[in-house]
Amino acid sequence: MTPGMVADPGGIPALSPAEVAVFWALLEHVEQVRHPLPGQRKRHMKDEKRVVESFEQALARLVARLPPEQRLAGLAPEQVLQAYAPEQRLAGLAPEQRLAGLTEAQAVLALPDAMLRALSEEYLATLPRQTQAAIQKRLGAASGRQPARRRRTRGPSK
Repeated sequence: MTPGMVADPGGIPALSPAEVAVFWALLEHVEQVRHPLPGQRKRHMKDEKRVVESFEQALARLVARLPPEQRLAGLAPEQVLQAYAPEQRLAGLAPEQRLAGLTEAQAVLALPDAMLRALSEEYLATLPRQTQAAIQKRLGAASGRQPARRRRTRGPSK
């Protein structure tokens, strides 16, 4: 509590529903430590490590009860997605949903390198120059794609 809050209790901002939930959960936890239920021994939090662990457990239970919107509030989508591998991000989506909203060029750039190598020269020539350059860079070709080498076939052995 600040001196300003004591001087003007009406000036204390209203708590959000999440803040109210945190307050009540912490109050419940403190009361359990101060006044154990009948049959339980009084717990004394003497070392900081145990206090921190206890608080973290109480906080984890509280966060688990919050709806996802409140848990993720304030985080940029990039921050949320960093926690997941690309295959986890796409899990559960149908193939057509995975590329929804992408241009053809963006969808081509989403392909693995092995598939890019399989695309024909004729098709690649239809893509924007930037996309062609990005493909060339990814495949390590300095000046355009090299055509696939044909294996020499041996003639009949004599």
